[in-house]
Amino acid sequence: MEVIFEVAFNGPKGGYVALDDISFSPVSCQNRTELPFSAVEAGCNFEEDFCNFYQDKEGSGWTRVKVKPNMYRAGDHTSGNGYYLLANTKFTSQPGYIGRLYGPSLPGNLQYCLRFYYAIYGFLKMSDTLAVYIFEENHVVQEKIWSVLESPRGVWMQAEITFKKPMPTKVVFMSLCKSFWDCGLVALDDITVELGGCSSPERL
Repeated sequence: MEVIFEVAFNGPKGGYVALDDISFSPVSCQNRTELPFSAVEAGCNFEEDFCNFYQDKEGSGWTRVKVKPNMYRAGDHTSGNGYYLLANTKFTSQPGYIGRLYGPSLPGNLQYCLRFYYAIYGFLKMSDTLAVYIFEENHVVQEKIWSVLESPRGVWMQAEITFKKPMPTKVVFMSLCKSFWDCGLVALDDITVELGGCSSPERL
């Protein structure tokens, strides 16, 4: 195997390209500019704050709420007495309103297991009332990796998703108000991100 460096100029005036200090090593390269993955920083139970999650600057669709006022008598998922996030779009938002919750940046080329708990109330149709997307670093949408199809109302449910992307990405939770009469409440709690696939599901 040989390595060839090629230089091409588009104009007749040419140009200059400098090259120096080329080296080879028998061990794999490490990207020193990319921060290592931290499961602690990637997840949140929202007991103290939003952790490393944040929202769109133009709106605040997600709010930290406690047991009272609370749409669930059982309280949050963590302890029943703590905080969780609530996206309240019931009769307050325009059709098509989307509440986005952005997660911290995750290093690329690693397999992750995303787990979280959610509860939904008030929507006429469940499909896509809560969805999870993968965004690139510059907030460009890559793909939807999960969405609600059907779910019991007002009950904490667990979701888990295995994903892997070559570039650094962010997990984004979206709550969608489809129409004035089809908006509702979406609760989110105990988000965790771990390395590897979701091979052994956790239970409530």
